[in-house]
Amino acid sequence: MGFVHFVNFCVMRSFYIFVSAIVFTTILSPALGQVPIDTFESKRILSDTLMARRMLNESNDFMAAQKFDLALLKLDSARQIYFRTIGQNNLLYAEVLNQEGLSFFNKQRIEESYVKFKESTLIREQNLNSEHLDLAASYHNLGNSLAIKGETDLAINYLYKALNIREQSKEVSNVDIAKTYSGLGNCFRNKSDYDLSISFHEKALELLIPVLGPNHQNIAKTYGNISTCYTGKGNFSRALDYNQRALNIFSETKDFKNPFYPFLLNQVGIIFREKGEYQKSIEYIYSMSSGLRKLTAEFPRPEN
Repeated sequence: MGFVHFVNFCVMRSFYIFVSAIVFTTILSPALGQVPIDTFESKRILSDTLMARRMLNESNDFMAAQKFDLALLKLDSARQIYFRTIGQNNLLYAEVLNQEGLSFFNKQRIEESYVKFKESTLIREQNLNSEHLDLAASYHNLGNSLAIKGETDLAINYLYKALNIREQSKEVSNVDIAKTYSGLGNCFRNKSDYDLSISFHEKALELLIPVLGPNHQNIAKTYGNISTCYTGKGNFSRALDYNQRALNIFSETKDFKNPFYPFLLNQVGIIFREKGEYQKSIEYIYSMSSGLRKLTAEFPRPEN
């Protein structure tokens, strides 16, 4: 039995070394750049970097659950490990920065998200070819943060960079392309170029509806954005039409806690106000708000 145990130990030890070598060469080595492997304490780097990778994966789960504070804690730990083991100028470090940027963006801490996106983009520009989809993601995220900061022209520049990469790729999803269309649509709306904005939002719809279905919240948001453009153009009948399409989606899905739903209600009031129908605006918003209060009372209040 002692000999059998010894053989089993040797087999398992060999298997561990083999798997570790594969993980190192396929996952870690690309991020380490051209630095020779014999300059590192390979076992420590392997262990620490895999721990950081696990934290990064856990942060993605927290982000999916909209627990952004917990995600940021995991990301901060992962970033410190990468900084200590493989340095800043590598793609793993850039991935953490990008995820931190997304977490800050979702918490509406836009300036902090912009800083993270900017740093991540610079690293990816140095380490990826100009057509890489991760670089397109960085350009897209950076453009969105700049748009909210009010730097619309610079945002458009980065969003076009993202779009050029995504439209030429055979691997990108239509949803990602549609997101960039929507980002550009919002930017041109902010510049009062309503026709170009509508064009981009309609392109987004063409890609989103076959993938997400006609009743997805992102379809409703796109309808709402188009409605805003028609309001700016003074075409109030079209504005009401698209706004009603969006409201119908939330009515059918009963997604009345969605933060975009009150925006749509407010938009109706703006449209009637612009038409000069002030009493109708007040009556409509009041009736819709009353219905909203009644319907949301059926749902538990969100936890703080």
